Amino acid sequence: PLVSVSYKAPADTFRTNIFGLINLYEAVRSSGTVKKLVIITSDKCYDTERGIKSFKEEDPMGGLDPYSASKGCTEIITKSYYKSFLERAGISLVTARAGNIIGGGDWSKDRLIPDIIRAITSGERIELRNPKSVRPWQHVFDALFGYLTIGEKLLKGELTGYNSYNFGPSQAADFTVEEV
Repeated sequence: PLVSVSYKAPADTFRTNIFGLINLYEAVRSSGTVKKLVIITSDKCYDTERGIKSFKEEDPMGGLDPYSASKGCTEIITKSYYKSFLERAGISLVTARAGNIIGGGDWSKDRLIPDIIRAITSGERIELRNPKSVRPWQHVFDALFGYLTIGEKLLKGELTGYNSYNFGPSQAADFTVEEV
């Protein structure tokens, strides 16, 4: 699911993000062998009604559009499963959140760089949806490095229990859509 698609297919978005995660946790519970989990969510999981643009891990979950609401729900469900089942089973869990990722692999609609490339190759005019919006852009390898580092720390026992981390660049990497 994507934010734009979530407006067209909200039930599919909720089904995928919420019940997909619940199915994963049920498989983990029944396996008896899983001891460490890294759950990748999104920075879209936060409550944005307060107008905050830069979030901390302890900020309230929420989301006004179906995609963001479903991601906020996945964080709440994760904590519930951890406290109700996984902690008692000795499973350590980390949720990791990133957003505004650029780089290879994601050719979905409504992605800045792929949309520009599609427009150029088809001879169409480049349309920027929100040219003045400022985003903390980060390369997919930077987010992936963070996820893998968390996984390594879990495996080494340097992280235990339930933890959440946001991944993003320094504010020096904030650029408008138009600048990128």
